[in-house]
Amino acid sequence: MKRGNDMKKRVINCKCDFCNIELKTYKMTSFICPNCGEQLYVKDNTYYQKLNSEIEKVNEEDIEAMKNDTGKIKKIISKDEFVEIKNMILKMIELLKDPGIELGVKAVIVASFVYLISPIDMIPDIIPGWGYLDDIAIIMIAAKIISDMIGDNIDIFQNKRKNKTKMSMIVYSLVEDDENLDYNYIEEKFFKLWFIKLKDLKKYGVKINGDLLPKFHENYISHPYLNKTLIPMKNYDSTVADSILDEYKEFARILGAKRIEIDILDSNEDNIELDGSVKGKIKVEIGAGGKKESKVNNSKQSYLYQEFGEFDKIHLEGVSHFMWIFTDMSFYNKLLESRINNNLLRQEHNNIYSTSELINDEIRANINKKNNLSVKMKISKYVKRSVKIYIEFYELPEAIKIDRENIIKKFNEIMEVRRAQLEQ
Repeated sequence: MKRGNDMKKRVINCKCDFCNIELKTYKMTSFICPNCGEQLYVKDNTYYQKLNSEIEKVNEEDIEAMKNDTGKIKKIISKDEFVEIKNMILKMIELLKDPGIELGVKAVIVASFVYLISPIDMIPDIIPGWGYLDDIAIIMIAAKIISDMIGDNIDIFQNKRKNKTKMSMIVYSLVEDDENLDYNYIEEKFFKLWFIKLKDLKKYGVKINGDLLPKFHENYISHPYLNKTLIPMKNYDSTVADSILDEYKEFARILGAKRIEIDILDSNEDNIELDGSVKGKIKVEIGAGGKKESKVNNSKQSYLYQEFGEFDKIHLEGVSHFMWIFTDMSFYNKLLESRINNNLLRQEHNNIYSTSELINDEIRANINKKNNLSVKMKISKYVKRSVKIYIEFYELPEAIKIDRENIIKKFNEIMEVRRAQLEQ
């Protein structure tokens, strides 16, 4: 992680006043806290001193000159490096031209714009990837000063952006508590990389998915529905695909299943037909213990079987924890109503689902490349899964038959609440 003195000159120290997270960033454009989505502030005194020295030089003539020559600023912020704060700078231009804004505020704006335009920077602009880091830092400090001067009447930061922060696109790289880091955060075009220490997981409300033990130097990514619940990147797609199956099994158990059988066909390619069959040649292998496993090109076939204990009532409260039910609501609704209204004893269901929609191919491709820090990251290939489900149920108890309408009504109420939670 050490890069010597040259690297230290490139690092900018930031802090979130909302959740008290401090970051040492090697490359940043958005200045949005990866933990809570609030605004980050630059802490480095070097940049404050540089901006203050520029502010002291500004006079009214400079302000008037800059008001009439903002074209250079607009040309600079058209570059990719400024995409996240372009609107903020446009807001500063608007304030600069507003006759109702005091000269002190305008002096701060002009000073930051002078630095932005100047070819003489602490970090030369021509250096790819991080040449504009100091310019962005100066703008962010100026925005903070302006915000303090004008109060909450004008939202210079446009903090409403926080809800647009895609927390699932943060890659968490878990490091040991005593590891010395010159930097611990970087923003790439398609994802954000945060080196987070084990002791900080609880502090920032982050947890590892299920009963998995944390692994140092393992890379994690957030669950698509459970924010800050981390899944190892190398097992991301299989973990998600299995959790969908777990809901099928749990829903069957809640409705009084005696047993459930599931035929599973997985592929990393689009070679599964709608009927669950696969294009290609089949190769059959007999593994340890006589377990049968079929492979079709890059596909793998497996089989699950589970028996359940006695059944006395429907525990609908268990549904309130479901996540994937909305991806196949027609199946769940039909199964519930048929089971309760008609005392359904057997059910067969076929379905195909894919994890490819959770993280698109462009993001997968960029994560799997080496980034600018030479940190190796690899995310699993998406899983396209075909399932054939067979469920055998117990006979419904009389108490459930009598209370049919109420049970279905309660189910729908629980699902409305759960839907709202997931949408949030």
